[in-house]
Amino acid sequence: PTGNILSVLVHRWCDGTYLEDQDFWDMSGIFRDVFVFATPQLHIRDFFIKPQLDTECRNGSITIEVDIKNSSSNETFTRTQVYVSILDHLNKEIAQGQSNLLCYPPGASSKTTVVIEQVHQPYKWSAESPYLYRAVLTLKSSEKDLEYIPTEFGFRKIEIVKKKVLINGRRVYFTGVNRHEFHERYGLGPVDKETMIKDILLMKQSNVNSVRTSHYPNDPYWYRLCDRYGLYVIDEANIETHAFNDLMTKDPLWREAFLDRVQSLVERDKNHACVIFWSLGNESGFGKNHELCSEWIKSRDSSRLVHYEQAGWNKCVDVHSTMYTRVNAMIEHAKKSQDKPIILCEMAHSMGNSTGNLHEYWEAIRSTDGCSGAFIWDWVDEGLLEYSEMKPGEKYYRYGGDYHEEIHDGNFCLNGLVFPDRTPHPALWEVAKVYQPVAVKTISEELMEFTILNRYHFTNLRDIIEMTITLTRDNKTLHNSTHVLDVAPDSSAEFNFPEPRLLQCTYTSPAHILFTFRLRYDTSYARRGHQVAWEQFEISSKLYNPLAVFLDPTPPPSTQQMQLINEVDEYLVRGPSFEARFMKSRGELFLLRVDGTTILQGGPAINVFRAWTDNDRADSSYVGKWNHLGFNKYPDVKVKKHQPVIKPGVNETIEIEFSTLYYQKVAL
Repeated sequence: PTGNILSVLVHRWCDGTYLEDQDFWDMSGIFRDVFVFATPQLHIRDFFIKPQLDTECRNGSITIEVDIKNSSSNETFTRTQVYVSILDHLNKEIAQGQSNLLCYPPGASSKTTVVIEQVHQPYKWSAESPYLYRAVLTLKSSEKDLEYIPTEFGFRKIEIVKKKVLINGRRVYFTGVNRHEFHERYGLGPVDKETMIKDILLMKQSNVNSVRTSHYPNDPYWYRLCDRYGLYVIDEANIETHAFNDLMTKDPLWREAFLDRVQSLVERDKNHACVIFWSLGNESGFGKNHELCSEWIKSRDSSRLVHYEQAGWNKCVDVHSTMYTRVNAMIEHAKKSQDKPIILCEMAHSMGNSTGNLHEYWEAIRSTDGCSGAFIWDWVDEGLLEYSEMKPGEKYYRYGGDYHEEIHDGNFCLNGLVFPDRTPHPALWEVAKVYQPVAVKTISEELMEFTILNRYHFTNLRDIIEMTITLTRDNKTLHNSTHVLDVAPDSSAEFNFPEPRLLQCTYTSPAHILFTFRLRYDTSYARRGHQVAWEQFEISSKLYNPLAVFLDPTPPPSTQQMQLINEVDEYLVRGPSFEARFMKSRGELFLLRVDGTTILQGGPAINVFRAWTDNDRADSSYVGKWNHLGFNKYPDVKVKKHQPVIKPGVNETIEIEFSTLYYQKVAL
């Protein structure tokens, strides 16, 4: 054959495999684009754009480090210089700078720096307002343009103050998810651009503001999307020794392998505004090699934070990260911390019927000093698309064991908030509700006074949200109005119901007030009218009396007094239109008749069992413990004592108090 041949050899296993023991499908192949590109003999090999903001996050400056290489074996390039032009979204130049003149003999390489000392009041980048500038790097030699490189970047400042993560001077909560790269047809790794866009749109529409690239650097296009649409990123190195725990990280022989993976991560992604944390990997124990990786990161890029869950409280990480920590334990971690924010890098394992308890977690996170957010495990089910042979055209998803492999984890890879085709699970609606950036609290339901909480960190509600309030009863709308509220970021405002005349009514059926918050304008991720948040309240008892229709101001005649009949095994309570029977031995109301019609037959029983979920079955010890304690059966209830009490009066009542003892015989 003539011309050049490019050959690629893919290893199924290698020593690096020991550092890639993540919980996912083990698949072989090339997961990233492979391409060949040509450069001039003298070219820009690499660059690092470092935008900075002053202490007040008002004005900025830019430092650009540029690595230039002369690949020629016989040509010298003199009077070499790098020009940098900074453009806004209208392609208007707002700043420019240039390097010193340099000379590059054959084979030489060196770094030069371009400093732009003043950028007046630049727009800041955040997940809410992901404003990007464009930098155009031009390489010149002897006044001749050799190379142009355009790139996007954003101004943003990351710091920790009093156990809080600040971005651009404001505290930020991370409403996050973990994301494996998975496609229903291609499997692990090669996710097409269309699916990546679908991912980020769904995340933004579900009030997710951050993502952890669990547990490896993602496709480069994903970071461009996070820059443009606005997601905070924990960017994670491809290191997970898992079953070997800390064996490798404490072994000097693996030091260079650890460093190589961390350095590759940082060097590739260092110019992305979305990257807030560098993560040293996942579930690999903790040791000297992790500390060395952290030291290198801090020497290379001091503008971001370092994350690694198994480092615990070690000084090499900037945040204290935990997994699946209970609410009370999370609060205790936050109280214990002297200077580190607390983050749950994994929580709410979303396998099967799951993702519960989010409200309790986030009530604690938002009310506990030091808690900074949490990342749900995880985003997408890792199931491979197949079509039914029995029902042509009907699709289903295969998981561990469906390909007759001997070693697998069953459906443990199906733990996402969306199906492999990105159809949302029901749990995603719960996530959107708990993560919502606007909330309503009651001051007085009686007077219909409410507090509107703006949980956006950088956005006034008037700039993005319109609120609609709807009062309904019996599926009829009593009031509907739309409002634009002036509520500053991270603050609140009082809101009074606009029709006080309705407060004078007494309803004979429940009334509800519904607050909905929708986008006022089209955004990059959703159209105008997209629902961002909602709250609903039932009207207070003064406005709604559920017994009003039955109330009679005339006292009942004395002939209608109830009777209490003490039988051997039962108490019988009889009134003018009903009778109720209580079993003495079990304390049960086991029969109720009204106007001759049997309303209840067979008493209520204590039941502490629920159907198993996938998360229960994932650890069979849960199932065993519940069965061992007899929670899968109706427990025995014994009555210790019983005492009826008659309370005469206009509305005569009879109270029967049972003192019960629940017990279950357990064979230990």
